[in-house]
Amino acid sequence: MKTKTNWLSAGTKVSLNDFFKMFLATTISIVLTFGTSALLERREKKQAQKQMCMMILHDIDESIVQLRQSAEKFDQMYEMQQQFREHPAHWEDASQRMAFGQLLPMVNFNESFEKIFTSSPDIWNTLGNAEFIDKVNQCYLQRQYFKDIVLKEVNVLHEGVFFAPLEDVLGADITEWALMSKIFAADLEQTNEYNKQLMGISDEDMKAFAQRTVVDYNQQYYDSLMNAYQEEASIRYQAY
Repeated sequence: MKTKTNWLSAGTKVSLNDFFKMFLATTISIVLTFGTSALLERREKKQAQKQMCMMILHDIDESIVQLRQSAEKFDQMYEMQQQFREHPAHWEDASQRMAFGQLLPMVNFNESFEKIFTSSPDIWNTLGNAEFIDKVNQCYLQRQYFKDIVLKEVNVLHEGVFFAPLEDVLGADITEWALMSKIFAADLEQTNEYNKQLMGISDEDMKAFAQRTVVDYNQQYYDSLMNAYQEEASIRYQAY
């Protein structure tokens, strides 16, 4: 008579029900492992996207602040300009010249992050929203346009204000500078607010970001950020 051979040894004998339970548990464990990993990856990408968005939005917000401060100073300069027009002899007073010169705004947009944004596909991939990228580009183009049409004239006056003849001071189109500062500030603010809504960034998010992050607007900070992205891009290209 042939003896039936059990496919499981005595020490490992389990029921069919137990076997399926172990199989199911193993399957679930694998799914959870890879599923959790994918979930964490998506969360990290989402967080990176949000941080990058807030850095860009904050950069543009800082430009808006500078534009508004410039508009205030231009308004004050216009008042002094009118005084010099009515009383030309006041321009001969060195203290009056100095007071006028000190009102000239020192607008200094930090363009380092803009250069990173416009030249790094990695940032665009992180942001993952073509409309947002296009709107940010519009903001940076507006900022550059302001530099080209206003700041160039302001800088020319700034360089020689203490020795400039009164005719140059009276000929400066300060009211136009003030108006352009206000217009560009309003346009940038409108676009930036739209961008915040587009990317789901609230005012509370921006306040929290500003509070926990000391944003260092110096060349070294942005150069280090640029280097980090270039290194990351190099690693990715080598991997291909």
